[in-house]
Amino acid sequence: DRCKRRDLQIEQMQDTIHAQGTIITALTAQSNQAESRCANALRLVAKSDTMLRSSKQQLIDQAQKTAAHTLEELARQVQQAKESARSAHKARINAEKVTET
Repeated sequence: DRCKRRDLQIEQMQDTIHAQGTIITALTAQSNQAESRCANALRLVAKSDTMLRSSKQQLIDQAQKTAAHTLEELARQVQQAKESARSAHKARINAEKVTET
């Protein structure tokens, strides 16, 4: 009777160990999947970061080009205004000379 009880206990322990092994195997598989997903997510974040930095640099470059073009245009307009002012001044002086004579 004792032997049967002992054999039954051993069999129950073996079943428990087998069940625990199955659970551990399943948890390990889930852990590996989660680790893989995390690694993929990190790669996506790094790729997104690279793309964001590139886009940011492109925007900065475009803004600098636009600003430079605007400054060049303003400088051209200022030069034209100076030339117009000189011409108007010369015309006024010439007109004064004509009216004096």
